Order: sequence, then C-alpha cells, then structure tokens
Amino acid sequence: MVEEHRIQVLHHMSSDVEDDTNIIIPRVVVFLNIFFRPIIGLLMAVRGMYDGKLSVASLLLSILYFTGFVVVIYVDERFKKCERRSRLVPKVFGIAVATAQLSGALPIYSCDAENDWRTCI
Repeated sequence: MVEEHRIQVLHHMSSDVEDDTNIIIPRVVVFLNIFFRPIIGLLMAVRGMYDGKLSVASLLLSILYFTGFVVVIYVDERFKKCERRSRLVPKVFGIAVATAQLSGALPIYSCDAENDWRTCI
C-alpha cells in the first residue's frame, strides 16, 4: 500500500502531461522563474557590488515573487493538501525573510540619482 502510494507520487511528480484546465499554472511558474528571479539577482548584485547594501527594489520584487508562487501553488489543483503545504512553507518563509531584510534596509535607504543611479535600487 505504501509502495503503491510512492509510485503514484513519483509518477505525479515526473509526469510531463498537463491537464488542459491547468495549462496556465506551468506558464506562470516559468514566467516567475525566468523573468522575476534574474532581475532580482541582478538588482542585488549591482547594489551589493556598489556599496554592499541590500537593494530595496530587489527585496520588494522578492516579496512579489514569493507571493506569486504562494498564489500559484494555492490555486494549483494537481496537488493534494499535504503537497500544497510542503510547497507553500518555503515560499512563506521566503516572504518572511525578505520582509525582515526590507525592514532593516528601509531605515538606511537613500536615493541620489543625480550622482549615481545605483543608490536608488
């Protein structure tokens, strides 16, 4: 019984066949991973190389990124309740970490676009 359940879960995780009703979910995941994550990394790298501070823009985008994943995972009907929770927990912690970083970065945030645009990200 347990072995049969494991086989079903493995098949579900490795299945390349998508339901017609859920075609938008994989596209949203791909969009979030291909579009948002590189921009967030680039903003963090540029600001970090400039003065070692955290990028406020990248932290805000990170919160949007993780929130987008929370919505996508919550809406995805392919997963059982336990699977949803196991996929949601890291995203919720990601939101918490980015929020904590943002609360530390905002008090020291300053933007001097006339002298250097990198201070504004």
